[in-house]
Amino acid sequence: MAGAWASVNGSGDSSEARRQAAACGCFSINGPTRTLASKGVIPRRYVAGWRNFQQKFKLLVDAWAHYDNSSEAPVLVEQGSNV
Repeated sequence: MAGAWASVNGSGDSSEARRQAAACGCFSINGPTRTLASKGVIPRRYVAGWRNFQQKFKLLVDAWAHYDNSSEAPVLVEQGSNV
């Protein structure tokens, strides 16, 4: 992500939203309402979520699967069972 601005879902935002984001060093998280998240919030939440999945959540279910969905078709990375 270059600079202080990144559009998470890739949709173009208005120049006013871009100006506001640049002024506060924020990232746009587009959705039904435009929300701005401070720089670092998205990576921090990703790391915390991945840690919670590894240490807590996958132990609570009968079966789980981890997919890489960064390309056109999801790729199974890892799966497991707790039964």
